[in-house]
Amino acid sequence: MGCRPVKLILSRKGFDTTAGGGPSPILPDGRMLSLPIPQPARDCSDPGGTTYGELADTDGTTYLEILHTLGYSGFGPASRAHLDPDLVRSVRRRGRRWRGMLGQADAAASHLRNQGVGPGDLFLFWGLFAHVDGTGPLRTRPARHTVFGYLEVDRVVDLGAGGTLIGAPYHPHLSDSYRGRTNLVYVATEQLSHDPARPGWGVLRWSPALTLTAPDSTGLTTWELPACFHPSTGTTLTYHRSAAWTAPDGDGRVTVERRGRGQEFVCDASPDIRRWALGLIAGGLIGHGTPPGA
Repeated sequence: MGCRPVKLILSRKGFDTTAGGGPSPILPDGRMLSLPIPQPARDCSDPGGTTYGELADTDGTTYLEILHTLGYSGFGPASRAHLDPDLVRSVRRRGRRWRGMLGQADAAASHLRNQGVGPGDLFLFWGLFAHVDGTGPLRTRPARHTVFGYLEVDRVVDLGAGGTLIGAPYHPHLSDSYRGRTNLVYVATEQLSHDPARPGWGVLRWSPALTLTAPDSTGLTTWELPACFHPSTGTTLTYHRSAAWTAPDGDGRVTVERRGRGQEFVCDASPDIRRWALGLIAGGLIGHGTPPGA
């Protein structure tokens, strides 16, 4: 890597009001269960794939059962899940060589490539989440954009150029529908390079510090971030060069009007940004589970 600055990528993943129909759940024990989006229709003609009934929480409850419990209709035994990012070992049977990974394709993959995202860079995954409280369908509950997981890049597999993905033959980006497209998979390090006591990928337990949506916002377009993200510090968050940023407040926080639905927002990780990201991981890390009989 030489002296290349480490990149931080804020990466939107999981259910939202467009993909899936609503938020993913924050469970009563604080775990955030990011629901993988439905497999796009163009991918469902391929043989194989992973159904929601084949994915399971730690107590054995399938994701299909969870969807029904949360009030999501339209999902049945044949409904396929786009399991990506793939961060929790215990959700399905694994091979021993499996690591956490993220696939990205088309324009979003090209954006990551153009930004030079590669080994040593850090993804923070965020999505739409709401607390489970038993008062009705989850999609009717107040929801916020929240960081739920992370992945430090060990290597980039260019599937579009014939690269080989080891340890996850079921990965959705191996589908025939990705042929001829820009198609990259980012595979995690075994340990965090800046904190070797922690794994290179994992999921987090909810805390207010993980919430990106500004506390007083009535919608989802206004985020609150540490002041180290403000353009005046020299940081440039992609797609937000001309966004509306507030000046830092007394708590060292700024707000920004998020652009579009978002997919991958990239910036150079200054020392302060790196400390913020690693602090979120250290404060909320659950881990990535244990293999169910693998």
